[in-house]
Amino acid sequence: MLVVEDEPLALKLIAERLQAEGYRVTAIADGKRAWEHLKDKEECPDLAIVDLVLPGMNGWRLCQKLRTDPRYQRVRIIILSALIDDEGKAGALDQCDFLMAKPFNVETLMQKVRELLG
Repeated sequence: MLVVEDEPLALKLIAERLQAEGYRVTAIADGKRAWEHLKDKEECPDLAIVDLVLPGMNGWRLCQKLRTDPRYQRVRIIILSALIDDEGKAGALDQCDFLMAKPFNVETLMQKVRELLG
């Protein structure tokens, strides 16, 4: 599981909650560093939770890279952002599996993670 979030409290909350549910988590606060981390790994995450406003590389660009690189096309993506006001499927954007507005409810996020991972 990859969590890319530049707000330290949100990053810690999400990572700790996912770990408590038994997931292995890599938490990174910068979009470019997240992409560099992924490129160096043999194993890819099952799911990525990505904020849109990130230093280094924004979340949309990171998601686009994940979607266009054959190694990562199966990674499920949840975008968390204060820039959106509706939750649901990304549809036409095709950059993620689910959009979640900030502030978010951590229980709703965990439910969506479980749903996407089956």
